[in-house]
Amino acid sequence: MPPDPGLVAETKAWFLKAAADLRAAECDLAATPPLLEDAAFHCQQAAEKALKGFLTWHSVPFRKTHSLEEIGGHLGGRDHTTVIHACEKIGGLERNDKKTHALLAELVSQVKSGKN
Repeated sequence: MPPDPGLVAETKAWFLKAAADLRAAECDLAATPPLLEDAAFHCQQAAEKALKGFLTWHSVPFRKTHSLEEIGGHLGGRDHTTVIHACEKIGGLERNDKKTHALLAELVSQVKSGKN
């Protein structure tokens, strides 16, 4: 059975917001001099929105919050260190595994283009 179109749209909206925050962080880092505090803020926002997208997809309710610790509580009590570990693990796979690199490139392309 195909997923509910409303659920797909809501999840996609969270991931598009996360992608926009990552783009903002890239712009902050490209500034002269780099705007490090702003870039860090946008990275935190991107992580928050990506996690909210994940929770939405899995129909896990959450209240309006910016706390990664609280959001992580909905993921089996995990916190920001789990997110950091996951990012490092995926980053290593992206650098060292051609299939993972290709898959991530395709996912990023789809999110940026707004395709399903």
